[in-house]
Amino acid sequence: MFLVVSTLLTPGDVYVVLQPTENRQARSWLSIDGDEAEDPNEPGLTNDIDLRGVKTRVKVDRLKVDRIKEDRIKVDRVKGDRVKVDRLKVYRLKVDRLKVGRLKAGRITDRNLLAAAHIGAFLTHIDSFIKSTILPLQHKDDNNRFFDHRREAARTDFNTDGEWQGLPNKEWEELLSRARRLADQAGFFRFGYPKEYGGSGTDQLNLYMCATRYHLSSHPDYGGGLSLANDLQNEHSVVGNNPVMIMLHHYGTQEQKDKFIPASNRGEFRATFGLTEIHHGSDATHMDTQAKPVTLDNDEKGYEINGNKKWQTGLHHATHLIVFARTSGKNGSAKGITAFIVPRDSPGIVDVSFQWTLNMPTDHATVRFESVRVPESAILGPLDHGLAIAQTFTHENRIRQAASSCGAAKFCIDKSVEYAKNRIVFGKPLSANQAIQWPLVELATQQEMLRLLIFRTATEMDQVTNRAVVAGRSPWIDIERQLGHKIGMCNYYANRLCSEQQDHYHGHNPLLDIPNELILVVASFLNLESQLLLSLSCIGAAIPSIVPELINTVSEVLNRRLQPLNFFDQLWIPAIDPKASLHGVTQSSMKLIHKFSI
Repeated sequence: MFLVVSTLLTPGDVYVVLQPTENRQARSWLSIDGDEAEDPNEPGLTNDIDLRGVKTRVKVDRLKVDRIKEDRIKVDRVKGDRVKVDRLKVYRLKVDRLKVGRLKAGRITDRNLLAAAHIGAFLTHIDSFIKSTILPLQHKDDNNRFFDHRREAARTDFNTDGEWQGLPNKEWEELLSRARRLADQAGFFRFGYPKEYGGSGTDQLNLYMCATRYHLSSHPDYGGGLSLANDLQNEHSVVGNNPVMIMLHHYGTQEQKDKFIPASNRGEFRATFGLTEIHHGSDATHMDTQAKPVTLDNDEKGYEINGNKKWQTGLHHATHLIVFARTSGKNGSAKGITAFIVPRDSPGIVDVSFQWTLNMPTDHATVRFESVRVPESAILGPLDHGLAIAQTFTHENRIRQAASSCGAAKFCIDKSVEYAKNRIVFGKPLSANQAIQWPLVELATQQEMLRLLIFRTATEMDQVTNRAVVAGRSPWIDIERQLGHKIGMCNYYANRLCSEQQDHYHGHNPLLDIPNELILVVASFLNLESQLLLSLSCIGAAIPSIVPELINTVSEVLNRRLQPLNFFDQLWIPAIDPKASLHGVTQSSMKLIHKFSI
């Protein structure tokens, strides 16, 4: 059992949470003074956390790591039925038992503390499901060939002739579909969906999804983005990531929702996202694709679409394309762009090519539209305001991609540390060399900083969304204005971090029996997407505001860690003044290095 100190959810607040055990449900409890507490009843996902003993309330007023004090917790004063902790003196943030008495915390009302407990319980349920159901399926009937060193050849159909060569193997995609169906039956796959369509309905969805993405990609048993539980190559996951569903939910007409969302749940509606063009990427307000009003053959009003789109991922099995086209205005104007839901079999849709990539198979198509006609009912969202819909997709998707990349970086850093300790060169392990120690400590610190920034940004996205909904506004306008730069930077640095860690595998990087090659390619690809998002968010004007937040985040990471890193467990991290310079923070973090080679 670990005492977990969290500062990520709300800046300036400190919460004490108990990390869940490996059991099916979270066990959040304390044993204080006296005999060891027995295992409590499992609280699951309720607001009551049974800590056994008498009923009281626990108030954490101020938590401060002061100095090394050999695994002791000091409670300064006790008032009646309220325990007030003024100072925490601890050698490291690993506490097996708290010994001061027994207590039972009644209903915990703080929503951030509840979220931490509920997310922990949710992730424990997922772990149990993956280990009991998904991993056995992965290792059955040689299905593991899609995930080990044979994966590229097994996943790719090289037998088909012509432009369709190199697409995903149908057997692999059927295996992924089977895993998703099992996850749906277990109640996980639709977690991020709207409540009326089988989702959780939580108002902290971005935080939940980011915590889940990080957990799945960093897990030591099935992490690294290369398993049937979570695969980064095509963003497959047992917890569904379907931003098109979010777009339909927020912007679709009732007729569109009734038609497409249930079909999506059945796997009968799959759409590509058509914003980028052959000659236009980051400059999304400049596009060649045009949609002109026309009268259709049945005398119904409609539009005729001409132009092209690139990176139409999943076109080989898509039923529809969401196409952004200019319907009015001039290039450079955000107004005048409209989104259309276009059936895949519409006359005039020409598959120009599928782009082969460094990591195969490919499902990234370039498409040309030649006088493609659709009715007015194909418009998604308001006419001439489709760019807001595109931002909905990018923000929902990119913050989760950042969490996945950060988790993959954590997985790779842990593997790099393991490799450095076990690799013997000239009679001693690589980890004995400072040239190896310094970069790894720096990468681990950057990963921890980035993880908290991602979770904090996700929490702020939820808060902005909830305020906008109450005020009757579209949340994506507020998110773009207030948080677009943070989302872009989270994604950019998460993917860069994945790339940097691989320097420590040296000549082993090209080998396919480790996921480095896959993670490097995926990270590079997502890096390009994050640069698009940065351009859309006008990051240049927002950068100065990020610097003080990064300084504070570094301080929080080094001073009060949410979750212990594997190779940091035995290290003492000194307190850092939140106003300290980045240079001072870096110098303090480097004090850890002398412990690394032990």
